[in-house]
Amino acid sequence: MKGWRRGVELISHPDRSPHLRGNAIIFVTVAMTTCIAFSVLTLDVGMILMTKIQLQNAADAAALAGASALILGNQAEARSRAIAVAGQNLAWQDGLDPVVIGDLDVTFPSATRCRVRTHRTRATGDALRTFFVQVLNPESDRLAEASATAEAEYFQVCGSTCIKPWSVPDRWDDVNDNLEYDYAEDYTDSNRNGQWNAGEPFDDENGNGLWDPDEPYDPVATGYLPADDVGLRCTLKIGQPKDTIVPCFFYAVDLPALHDPSGGLQSGASSYREHIIDCAPYLVQVGDSLQVKPGNMSGPTRQGVQALIDQDPGASWDNASQTVLGSAFGTSPRVVKVALFDPRFTPHSGRDFVIVAKLGAFFIEGADADGGVTGVFTGTITQGEPCASDDPAFLTSLHLVH
Repeated sequence: MKGWRRGVELISHPDRSPHLRGNAIIFVTVAMTTCIAFSVLTLDVGMILMTKIQLQNAADAAALAGASALILGNQAEARSRAIAVAGQNLAWQDGLDPVVIGDLDVTFPSATRCRVRTHRTRATGDALRTFFVQVLNPESDRLAEASATAEAEYFQVCGSTCIKPWSVPDRWDDVNDNLEYDYAEDYTDSNRNGQWNAGEPFDDENGNGLWDPDEPYDPVATGYLPADDVGLRCTLKIGQPKDTIVPCFFYAVDLPALHDPSGGLQSGASSYREHIIDCAPYLVQVGDSLQVKPGNMSGPTRQGVQALIDQDPGASWDNASQTVLGSAFGTSPRVVKVALFDPRFTPHSGRDFVIVAKLGAFFIEGADADGGVTGVFTGTITQGEPCASDDPAFLTSLHLVH
């Protein structure tokens, strides 16, 4: 019985064999070496992945910067901006170094798009240096590669929030220079063909002996355009009753638009003043109807405009560069968005509405004692809804194309 127990003990404890103990040590050593190799390799792989993310961030920022210059139709400026912005970003090489790209790394798939490639490659002489890959391969040059590409475009904006509670007429061909949009003179359509024909009686309102049609208006052919009218000073809010195109309409409007699903109109004086100072959260788009706010609203206008100016008192419009100088912000809060209405639908006296023809951007210069507000046409980049056509617009937006 004692011998049987010893046999059981010998079979139950094979690790007491010197040969088996040696094999176990070898296996453990190989396993530990493999684990260490994979661990250090993981560090290098992690660094390469981190570099890829850094390069993508740089490419995204550079592409957006390049696209912002394409708004001006200037590819040379777009390339310069993209290269400069890429260089403001860091990515791993021997350490965290600026992302340097050249002219060939910035291309333009279309007139509105900018594509940027950032890199850490052998071919471009900026491959990133690893730490541990040489442990696995002593003959390695320790270099690894990563790159990223981004494409951005700009588009015209025909719908946006933060619209100020004013609306001015888009420009039309004021044939008789009376500063009022003149409709066709009334006539008798004798043959019922829907148009005036020679010999048909008409109401010669201006006494020129001719039948006069509507004054010409087209958002592009006669309207304000960013290529021609940046820097033009305009009256955004009338202060004197004698200057109104219809009685009691001083270019003030209520928000939101009449069809807006968010609720009723904010028509009080306090809401009007706050919409001048801050961002009205309502989306206003081309084609929307804005209700006219009757009356001058001179007090709330002056108060709102002064509070807006006080946010950035050092900003001013520079005629030479056609830009805002001295602002404490990237985009001055005094650069505001205002709806331009279709002059063919000038409102009648009393509470009526205007129809939005386009959205404009203006730098607010000030308000006079009567509540008249002046601004300078400018362009601005903002969030918003794209236009349905390629018509020029004062508002543009940027986005990455994936």
